[in-house]
Amino acid sequence: MKITNIAAETEVETASSCTMSTKISLGDRLQSIKQDWPRLYCLIARVVIPLLFLICMALLFGHIIAWIEAGGERKANDASLAFTYRAYLKRVATTDAMTMSLSGVSAYCYDQYFGMHNSSTTNSDNETDLSLREHLVECGTRLANENIPVIDLDDFFHDSGVLEEAVKFSPHTKASAANVPKLTFLWNSCGGPGSEGGDAFERNWYKYAYKIKDEWVASYQTLYDQNIDNGMDEEDAIEQALN
Repeated sequence: MKITNIAAETEVETASSCTMSTKISLGDRLQSIKQDWPRLYCLIARVVIPLLFLICMALLFGHIIAWIEAGGERKANDASLAFTYRAYLKRVATTDAMTMSLSGVSAYCYDQYFGMHNSSTTNSDNETDLSLREHLVECGTRLANENIPVIDLDDFFHDSGVLEEAVKFSPHTKASAANVPKLTFLWNSCGGPGSEGGDAFERNWYKYAYKIKDEWVASYQTLYDQNIDNGMDEEDAIEQALN
């Protein structure tokens, strides 16, 4: 019995010593690497690992900063698009007024002339006068359409400069957008994997600009139609949709 117990104790001690040797072997291995390849060890321990740590920290804090700044940038971009679209509506209203004035001026002058020279006329003369008046109205409308350009939305946005790439990291807030309307994408991106309802496309400023311009205009039109359906007058419907 003693011999058996001694053998069992010897096995336990052997197993314990093996476990201890296994635990120590990792440190011994690192120590051997440090002794056998000191340059490689220093490169990994003192350069690569600290750099990877700094990169991970930069990515983490970068995402936090982007999340904080993205909302303000989106508001500033919306304000720039609203300011530009408001200018577009004013231009359209001006050209429409010019078109109506030019198309109706000939008929107005005709009515003024015959109102001042009211004389007895026959039925045939009245028919001739009405025919002449219709011709003058058509002539004025054609003249207005030929000489007053139609304001195209895409061309207006392009010519306004809001779709030109802004100087990076220049001030861009909701307040500054009224003075210098522009778009920035320092903290936001459009498209890409997982984006809603669109194929991924490369990170390109102009593609982003035209994409959000089209989306903003579609959103404005939807809000405007809803406001009209809810009984708002046109001016209030426009203001509410723009804001």
